[in-house]
Amino acid sequence: MSNKINILCIVKAHFNTLKDISKKGISKLDITTFIILPISLSLFSAYKNFNLNKDLDSLLVNFGAIFTALLLSVIVLIYDQENRTIEKVRNSADSVGEVSQNKLLLLKELYHNISYAILCSLALVVLTFIHSTLPPVTPEIIDNSRVFIDYKIRGFSIKFSFTFTWATTIISPLIIFVTANIVLTIVMIVKRLYLILINNTN
Repeated sequence: MSNKINILCIVKAHFNTLKDISKKGISKLDITTFIILPISLSLFSAYKNFNLNKDLDSLLVNFGAIFTALLLSVIVLIYDQENRTIEKVRNSADSVGEVSQNKLLLLKELYHNISYAILCSLALVVLTFIHSTLPPVTPEIIDNSRVFIDYKIRGFSIKFSFTFTWATTIISPLIIFVTANIVLTIVMIVKRLYLILINNTN
């Protein structure tokens, strides 16, 4: 893959912001909120054979497109705030150095968070488009898509079955995972922007 479209660095940088600053390590609560919770929701939807309808497809496409444009404009705001903070550090390094350095760190992490949210929004648009092209999932299709597993190991027999369709097993859970990531990340972005703006007024 071309380095110009390799997004792994953005994903890695975003998840590196999920840390406890006081302990200088990864926050277990953040990992639970931003990783385990979305995965659990997507697995539960696959277990329940949940499938998005056409109205939800249209709604999520609009959601992803709107937030992509909105977050791109927020990056401009962050860039402006960063430049102002850098100027403040240069002009009065002794009096506001520590506070401004913490603010610069927060702004840098916001870059990572916003970029990740934009990528998730783009992924949401693509996934919902793919889902809209799939055939509708009917009860007959679910019954015909059941896969039976009979596995024997050391005299033990393990038997189970599950339903596999692209819509309910792959695409819909991925959409739920991405949507949950977008919502949670946007909440974190709003909280961090709030702290920056409040700090500016004090």
